[in-house]
Amino acid sequence: MTTHTGRALNEEPVNRLMVEPVLSVEIDDKPSEVFRLLAEYKVHHLPVVRAGRLVGMISSADLMKIDFLVPRTPQLRREYLDSHFRIETFMHATVVAAGPTTSVEEAARLMVRHGIHALPVVGAEDRLLGIITTTDIMNAGLHSALGGSARAASSAPPQAGSGNAADEISRMGRDFERLGEQVRRLERVRLAAERYLRGGQDERLHAELTRALQAADLDRAAPVRP
Repeated sequence: MTTHTGRALNEEPVNRLMVEPVLSVEIDDKPSEVFRLLAEYKVHHLPVVRAGRLVGMISSADLMKIDFLVPRTPQLRREYLDSHFRIETFMHATVVAAGPTTSVEEAARLMVRHGIHALPVVGAEDRLLGIITTTDIMNAGLHSALGGSARAASSAPPQAGSGNAADEISRMGRDFERLGEQVRRLERVRLAAERYLRGGQDERLHAELTRALQAADLDRAAPVRP
């Protein structure tokens, strides 16, 4: 698959796909703010910063156990969270991050290796620049595959010497068949990622996601358990 730059998607730097500006939380904010942001913006990953510098990461899966302990009433819920916890309590202080020129392929490998679905992108002095997720990569892969195949089908000249419309139609059919298989592989990645998030990111679902990524040719390294 290639992009508009002419490079394969896996060779593109992550700064072409990352989301910016990125939703984040200050480390000194109240813990209830984390729950509010995750609920309001429907995101699953929240970088933690101190004066713009990345110091941690929080995922919705990290908060599942805490969520069962807090009161259901909104006001009591906020009071309980803010009186019993700090953001450091449930953030990951050791963060796997990417630089702006890290390739998409390497970003995908890092996610699989560490069993995560998002990579914050940082610049000099760990300044938070953006974030890239498995969903961003899958969407870019689908867009690139569909766009590239459509351009090839509409603009490619007939093969020299063939002079046979039936041969050309057959070739285009094979191209679309290959495209369909790649789309199906990427769809399996998307479904595996959704199950992985909903299921609390256990080892079985991690293995399933790893296999799906390998089938989509986004990872060539041996998987590492989370």
